This record gives sequence, structure tokens and C-alpha cells, in this order.
Amino acid sequence: MPEVNPELQRMASHALEKAEDAHLSIIDLKRDVQLISQELSFLKTFSRRLLDILKLQYKLDDEGLNELIRQTEGAALKLEEKAGSGVAPLCQSCHRPLQQDSATCIYCGAPRSSQDFERPLGATK
Repeated sequence: MPEVNPELQRMASHALEKAEDAHLSIIDLKRDVQLISQELSFLKTFSRRLLDILKLQYKLDDEGLNELIRQTEGAALKLEEKAGSGVAPLCQSCHRPLQQDSATCIYCGAPRSSQDFERPLGATK
């Protein structure tokens, strides 16, 4: 029986461990996709029921409901435009969004730069 190179044996063992880790990750990802799919199915059903309630409450047909949705989306867009892009400046330390009226980052506690207060919400440097 030929002698096995210890370095090749170590490399093969390491590759096998990585393959097993990858296999477990794939199993976890498949489970996550299945859970997300179930949640989406629930949300789809829930949304349909909410739309049915709106139609009954306001005595709307499908076209009336679509018009209500368009009006609501239009109002939301106007609010977003009024507030800028809605993107808060990021903390220089942890790179998470800064709260508009806080002197420090609510995540890491780093002091907020004076430039962050001067920039309107959604403005970029």
C-alpha cells in the first residue's frame, strides 16, 4: 500500500469539512426560503382580505379600489419628495442611519458631526 502524503491528507480533510459546511448552509438556506415563501403566501392572502374589507367598507368596485390605491401611492410619493429622499446621514463610526434629532448615534453612541445637523435629511455630502 503506497504511503499517503500527510499534507494531501490534511488538504483533503479540510476540503471535506468545507463541503460539509456548505451542504449544511444549503440546507439552512432552503429552510429559510421555504419559511419566506410561507410568509409571502400568508401576506398575499392577508392583503387580499384587507382589499376586500376596503371594498366593502367604502362600497368600491375593482376600479374604485385601484383609484384609491393610486391616490394613496401619489400622496405617499409627495410626502417622500417633501422630506427629500428620506435617507438619513450615516454615522461615521458604525455607518448606520443617524436619528434626526439625536446628538449621538443611537446604535454605537458616537458623537454626531456638526455637518450631519447642517445637512437636511436625505442630502448627500
